[in-house]
Amino acid sequence: MHRKLFIILSCVYLISCGGGGGSEVSPNTPVIASSSGPDLTLPKLLSDQEMITLELNPEPEVFTGYKNWINDNTFSIRSVVYDKDFSDLEFLDNAIKERRLVQLGESSHGSKEFNHLKVRLIKYLHQNLGFNVIAFESSFFGVNYANKRIESSSAELTMRSIFGPWHTDEVIELFSYLKYTRTTSNPLILTGFDVQSSGFQDRFLLDEYEKYFDPISSEFTDSLITNETLITEQLQNFFNNSCTSNNANDNCSTLADSLKRIADTQEALYHEALQLTYNYPMESYEKFLTQNIKSRMAYINQNVSTFLQGSSEGYNTRDRGMFENLSFLLTNRYPNEKVIVWAHNGHIKYQQTSTLGLNGSSQNQIPMGHHLFQSFNNELYTIGLYMIRGTSGLNNSSPQEVTALQDNSLEAISYYARKAALFVPIDRHGSMTDENQFIYKYTPYKYWGAWDLQQVLSDQFDGIIIVDTSSMPTYR
Repeated sequence: MHRKLFIILSCVYLISCGGGGGSEVSPNTPVIASSSGPDLTLPKLLSDQEMITLELNPEPEVFTGYKNWINDNTFSIRSVVYDKDFSDLEFLDNAIKERRLVQLGESSHGSKEFNHLKVRLIKYLHQNLGFNVIAFESSFFGVNYANKRIESSSAELTMRSIFGPWHTDEVIELFSYLKYTRTTSNPLILTGFDVQSSGFQDRFLLDEYEKYFDPISSEFTDSLITNETLITEQLQNFFNNSCTSNNANDNCSTLADSLKRIADTQEALYHEALQLTYNYPMESYEKFLTQNIKSRMAYINQNVSTFLQGSSEGYNTRDRGMFENLSFLLTNRYPNEKVIVWAHNGHIKYQQTSTLGLNGSSQNQIPMGHHLFQSFNNELYTIGLYMIRGTSGLNNSSPQEVTALQDNSLEAISYYARKAALFVPIDRHGSMTDENQFIYKYTPYKYWGAWDLQQVLSDQFDGIIIVDTSSMPTYR
């Protein structure tokens, strides 16, 4: 018996396509983009002279002590693409070599330079420090399904398992590398952890349920597939009716009630699957599919929570689900592997409670990184990525100019290093001085390069990478 599932791929809300919730206010005046400057895509490591950036006009105001600190305590990253020499990244060895989970963030999903640099960092971590799993902020099922077929699929098709903003010339290099590593003794494994669907591979979910659960219990499999079909149908109705917290019509309320009942059924099916697979090895595919039943329940709850309680609660539900999926991968699927996470800064940071609007308003969100920090504290190392000037792409691929820098902001301070790319180490338990207090108190920063918020950096990250100039990705 052959069944097909057409998974909903709609990105209805900002949180549905990745990225932490941010300010809804309009962005500030764009910074005038540079006409030229250091080229980090040259096939070499740039010299100190070649790393010097162009002057901003006007320059932001920054305390002299902050300027001194940023020049004395940061490290140059001399290329975003060159993979024949990682010597400029060796400063990370001592910080990361004993960690099991490294998170690579980004303030925007649409930066060519972020994409290039993260691919280079993944190669460095894989080749030099023994990390052999890359986990994307994309479909838990779909990306894992793609991983099973890397050898027989093109890099392009495998890349299509992740969200569209990363379908770029820069990121396909990673998928070509993934495919290449399968011919070596050190393969790099691809996985995903999002509760949301992200690619065409998700349509094969019911086939996998049937293949792996039918031999255990055909009655259970039929019930599971019936409920999964209802999930798809009712969520499509939910999206077609634009059911958000700002559109609370009677039809949406009826659909939300229906989805809650479907979620209750899904939870019961999850517990039944746990019993059916109780004696299976923890790394078995049946255990993975059982976790996916729970993940799909989280996706329902994300959308219902957004409708009933607003985007922050939907964000919290999604991030809790992403944490549970990633935790499953770390403890069950890949218990002996070192894992790299690719996600938005808003998901990997440790404490959203220490992120505020410039007016002091709380964000009221609990990111995935908070849960990971609670469970994997000493195994975890988290790096946020930010840009100073230029352009990046929004989730719909439209360009967004980086807006004028706030005085004494993270980006303004980093500008005075005058480096094309730099790493800012954060001693999360260090002592605050006049010169480094921007790390330990609320400091302005850019969300998606455009919206101004403030955060306590030492509460959020172990390190930060600043790229001077961002440009639009080359979308495929």
